[in-house]
Amino acid sequence: MNTPWYQELVQKKYFKLFILLLIPVFYYFYSFGNFDLAPSDDDVYFQTGLLFELPYPTFGNLLYPMGIYIFSKFFQDHILLSYSYTFLLSVALFFSLFLFLRKNIQSFWIAIFVAMAFLFSDFQVNLQPRITVLNLIFGLSFLSIIDLKRPAYINWGITSVGLLLCNYVSRPEFFWFFVLSSLIFAYYTFTNSFISSKRKITVGLSFAAFVALFYFIGGGINEPGKLKVAFIQHFFDNYYDWYGKSFDYDEEFVVFEKIFGKTNSDLQLITANPTFFFKHVLTNAKNYVSVVILILKSGFYDLFTPFFQFKTKYFFLVFILFFGAFIDYKKTVNAILTSLKNAIKTSPYLIAFLLPTCIAVLVVYPRHHYVIMHMPLYLLLVAIFIKSISFRKNSFTNGLPKLFSLIFIAGFFGYYPYKKAEPRHTDFYYFMKEIGTKKQIEILSNDIFGQNYFNENYHRTGWDPKKDNLVDMLNSGNYDVLSFYFLDLEVPENRAFLKEGSLKTKMIRIKTYEPLKRYIWVKPELVGLFKNQ
Repeated sequence: MNTPWYQELVQKKYFKLFILLLIPVFYYFYSFGNFDLAPSDDDVYFQTGLLFELPYPTFGNLLYPMGIYIFSKFFQDHILLSYSYTFLLSVALFFSLFLFLRKNIQSFWIAIFVAMAFLFSDFQVNLQPRITVLNLIFGLSFLSIIDLKRPAYINWGITSVGLLLCNYVSRPEFFWFFVLSSLIFAYYTFTNSFISSKRKITVGLSFAAFVALFYFIGGGINEPGKLKVAFIQHFFDNYYDWYGKSFDYDEEFVVFEKIFGKTNSDLQLITANPTFFFKHVLTNAKNYVSVVILILKSGFYDLFTPFFQFKTKYFFLVFILFFGAFIDYKKTVNAILTSLKNAIKTSPYLIAFLLPTCIAVLVVYPRHHYVIMHMPLYLLLVAIFIKSISFRKNSFTNGLPKLFSLIFIAGFFGYYPYKKAEPRHTDFYYFMKEIGTKKQIEILSNDIFGQNYFNENYHRTGWDPKKDNLVDMLNSGNYDVLSFYFLDLEVPENRAFLKEGSLKTKMIRIKTYEPLKRYIWVKPELVGLFKNQ
């Protein structure tokens, strides 16, 4: 029996390569410049990248700002720089995820389907901050080159290098597991009787030199106390959910000390007040499950919403029941169990990458950019499930995979182009950038990092809400624009100015971007520049 032409085509290497390279092109038109540059930790890293110098004076996020610095040599427009760097990270994530899945399930098309679903998901497109995407790229890349046919010391050496690089991207927990992995690596290296003493010394010195290089340029190798600060900040996110009470940033540290007392180490977070600590952890665990579901929903469910909107859940249920009616469950379950047994063989290396962020999501908070680092596990399970599905053999069920593919592709085109929310912080940056081309602007603003996107022809002055009187500063006539953003509103004095103090000045309030918690006041004679507002 002759094989249909399309089946022959999809097996050809050049066609697979064409599809693999075509997806980033589609993604460029789908996402580039279409998501918002909302204020986040990324703004801090962005400024660090613009001012990047080596060696670091103290330990900090090294590799993510380094990438921004390198890109800044090619892009003078900082908004374009940010979008380009984000695009590069997303595409690198797609390829590394594809390689990881392809290696573990031995199916090109399922690997590319799952990786593409994640790439085009709203969650991935809108993720901020994106710093942990680089962690994920390193983790997936190093997991992809783990080979069980190699000696264990090589695989643990690869794992140790990957964890070291992750340590110099973000999260202090990676350092702990880097140390553990390095000890395992050293054990397998120096107890291996098949390796000569000379080679053992060469391997050990090479690894030590690599670590020393990063220690020197990265300002050390660890930052004690970082976990505690993050714990305090996010403890009060849960505290608000429990009791409906919020505190200003400075107040949080005072209230925390009343609840937990003096805590001088990470371990004391547990022992100081175990009841509150484990209540915080259990709340995080519940929220973590919600975020995982949100991520998977974004990749595999939301594509149906353009067609069925609020009825999508009913369609999806019918869709699952319809396909479920034709599944050969015995073969499917056996195939899943076989695949899981094979996956377990490489699980120690995957666990070494996942455990650091398990601590982060449970002890600190399941922030979206933490949870994303667990996607290798969940997307691998999705890929295993899809590959393992067996249908009862007949002429109708032979076409079910094609039907599913057509529905997914139709959903993708129904979702395209990516929907932009208006107004956006990026619109604000572009507008301020345009205003700056018309005259030199004296701006009163504490948004140090956001101004990196429209810094040309602006002279920024900050103020201390506790000491400075904004009304007097504005009435002096020395400033053309006053700008608030959401962090300013955490300070009582600024909230009071917004409510009453601004009325005591001659400045005109511009309300276009207030849905974004961006408040602008301008001199009356400059209102003409804001006429498009």
